[in-house]
Amino acid sequence: MSTLVYGALNAQRKAAPKGKSKAEEPPAFGSYLDIVAALVPAEILAVNVALLQKLSDSSTNKGGDPVTKVPNPSDLKLVFWLSIVVSIFLYLIGEWTRARTEAEKVGKSVTGGRKPWKEWSWMRALIPGAAYVVWAMLEQPSAFDGVANDLAEGTRLVIAVFAALVLAGVAKVLSDQADDAEPDAAKTRRRRVRKPKPTVDQPSATATGKS
Repeated sequence: MSTLVYGALNAQRKAAPKGKSKAEEPPAFGSYLDIVAALVPAEILAVNVALLQKLSDSSTNKGGDPVTKVPNPSDLKLVFWLSIVVSIFLYLIGEWTRARTEAEKVGKSVTGGRKPWKEWSWMRALIPGAAYVVWAMLEQPSAFDGVANDLAEGTRLVIAVFAALVLAGVAKVLSDQADDAEPDAAKTRRRRVRKPKPTVDQPSATATGKS
């Protein structure tokens, strides 16, 4: 899947009428699509594979087994942290660009659309970064070795598996929340409908003169 797609999915759910983004309105898919898109940051994973090939040296040990070593571990640390930051950034770009498109469809200004940093979007943006960490823990060697190379393989596996389950649950809850949210267009219309101000009867000039 894609982190950009995950951001776009959430923007579409927020723009759709309340409770209709899973069947009647775009994206017209259940929460499972959000979960997959959230947990598979394809862009960053592809970049990591390419960088690891360039930064590592492959050889064989005495038993003939392949061994991969990274001459400069600090490079892995840099790749690890930058991958997390860029994952968050890609989500925000995906949601913002799609939110802008949805806003233009209903005749709203670009700045009138939902902002990626509002409501629960900040938590959604963290999921792809956390998912990348899970993938990095599962793979060996990976950029995770640059920050926790001494962590046992079994410990890495256990933490990664349970973290993935938690992230899947969070992605599901946030998907349902976006589907159940009232779109901005409806909120804007409601704000524009204001109750008329009560009028105060003014005393007539005749009545004032007599007094």
